This record gives sequence, C-alpha cells and structure tokens, in this order.
Amino acid sequence: MRRRPQADVELTPLIDVLFILIIFFVLTASFVQGQIPVDLPDGRGNPPEEKGITVTISHDGTIYWDDSPVEKDELIVIAKEAIAAGRSLILTADRSIPYGDVATLLDRMRENGITTIGLGLKGTEP
Repeated sequence: MRRRPQADVELTPLIDVLFILIIFFVLTASFVQGQIPVDLPDGRGNPPEEKGITVTISHDGTIYWDDSPVEKDELIVIAKEAIAAGRSLILTADRSIPYGDVATLLDRMRENGITTIGLGLKGTEP
C-alpha cells in the first residue's frame, strides 16, 4: 500500500491576516466613539483657550460627560472635581432642548459652586 503525500496548511499567513483585521476594527471603533449628534444653536463668541471637558445634553435629554452618560447628581460631583483640578467645562445642548432645562442645569451647577462654564455654539460667519 502506497501513502499519498498530504498537503500541509500553513496557518501563519492566516493568523497574520486575522491580526491585521482585528487591529483595523479596533482602530475604526475607537474613531467612531465620541460623536454624540447635537444640533447646536447658532451664535458667535470667543473660542476657548484650551480644550475643556464637554458636558452635552442630547436631543432626548440625556446628559453626557465627555461622551459617557451621567445622571445630574453624578454630573455635579465630577464637575466640581474637574473645576478643582483646573479643567474648564463647556456645555453643549441640542437646539431642541427647552431653554428652561438648560437654565435649570446651569442654575443647579451654580448652586453647587460651579460658576465657570462655557456654552458651546455653532459658529456663524461675521
């Protein structure tokens, strides 16, 4: 009885291709994060001197701290810590959010000692 030669399958190129695909998807997913769709109101102002921490109120009323959803009480605590560490805060809110909701949040922050917060606006040409 004669043995037929068996073909060997090389796994190294397959592993290399899979590794590159994993890297591609991980990098792609990291670029997609941090994009909360917000339709900002129009306005003009001075751009911030440094990039601050963004507090966002989305169209459905969810509050985000740098792209992570937070509750109002939690927001006050971490905002106070950020201000104490010398960071600046920028509040951005979707134009569909009632003005009273934004004012209430700002007032609550002021009551808790957070008095320096900027408002994010969609820039317009002069």
